[in-house]
Amino acid sequence: MVIETSLDPYEELKKDLNDAFFDALTKARLWMVVYIIIRASMIVFSVLTSADAVNAVTPLSSARPFFGILVALLAAFDAWLKPDIKYRIHYTANDTYTRLKRKLSRVPKPDDPNDQSYLKKLEQISDEFDETNKKFEPGAVI
Repeated sequence: MVIETSLDPYEELKKDLNDAFFDALTKARLWMVVYIIIRASMIVFSVLTSADAVNAVTPLSSARPFFGILVALLAAFDAWLKPDIKYRIHYTANDTYTRLKRKLSRVPKPDDPNDQSYLKKLEQISDEFDETNKKFEPGAVI
């Protein structure tokens, strides 16, 4: 039994765009959560390090130096991972893929699948998709 797996160019491009869209969306959400957790933790532990009210609670008063170290470590992770920049990159990529998906959905399917104007429009969108992938690939300078 032979299963036909080749898609027409429109469906193949649509599938690739959908995959890239969901990949960028997932990564944007992941980095957003990492960013929020790091920043919120830094704020909480900074307050615990510097607040005079912490001295009133005996168990917490001896932990102030550790809170200071935690703030320093969280700041180092924030500077090293750059979750805010990674979030913005993936969010921007997601917006670009959304725009390309919309552009592809506006291409009317002709009666003849080998229609040159149809194939040219698909090729143009495919080229934009490839440029977007190169622009947002890991290590790319934006």
